[in-house]
Amino acid sequence: MLSRTWRWEIVVFSCVILMLLIFLGWIALRIIKNNEGICISENRVLSDEERRKRFIESLVQLKIKNSNTNNNLLGSRGLRAGIIHNSPVFDFHQLATDYVSNERSFENNFSIDVIAPGKIKFDLNNYLKEPFVLVSYATSPHGSAIFIETKYVKSIKDLDLYKHKYIPSLKEKFQGFGNYYFNITYTIFESDCCSEQGREESHEGYMKRKHKAYFNFLNAMEKGFVPHTATATASNCGNVLTEDSDYGFGMKSIKWISF
Repeated sequence: MLSRTWRWEIVVFSCVILMLLIFLGWIALRIIKNNEGICISENRVLSDEERRKRFIESLVQLKIKNSNTNNNLLGSRGLRAGIIHNSPVFDFHQLATDYVSNERSFENNFSIDVIAPGKIKFDLNNYLKEPFVLVSYATSPHGSAIFIETKYVKSIKDLDLYKHKYIPSLKEKFQGFGNYYFNITYTIFESDCCSEQGREESHEGYMKRKHKAYFNFLNAMEKGFVPHTATATASNCGNVLTEDSDYGFGMKSIKWISF
């Protein structure tokens, strides 16, 4: 007969094995649901419209978080995020030509509503009305700006091409990535576009830098460098896949699948 000690060891071992099997079964079930495109938190497949809306909100939240992180760590408002409401059809070449000689700031020229850093939390559902433009930019010298027009954030229907280009890791698969993709067309306004006049900088010096930045942008457009279109993947719940940013400090950037 088995001793009492052995009996307890067998019971404990059996419980451990049972718990392990339950855990593995839970993981397997979650991966199966993710493969079927189900948003786990809601236990359903989102409609294409819902997923796109949440994907865009995720892009906005990413820019807000990066801006606030930068501000909290460095104590500066140098990295900002903003919204251009009721966005028109942008002719960036014409805008740069018009703005190169005026004395208005970058934010005033583009009518940017700054949402980070420091803005009181707001309800994205009520605040974001398409079409709008998401702008992230650095106000430091040599900083640049990225414009994402929501009208050019488009779901990709032909998934086979991208499933060969991107194979999600087990962690990413567990998080629900790898089933849905979006093309994002964005415009980069290059170096010195959005910097503000320095405390010890003359107005003449500031205007000279501004002129140079806008002319550089015009030259880039003439060479066909802007706009860009790249592909990102969204989770089943609409979150954009991110990776560590080159900025460091815990900030994130979009993990592009293809350019």
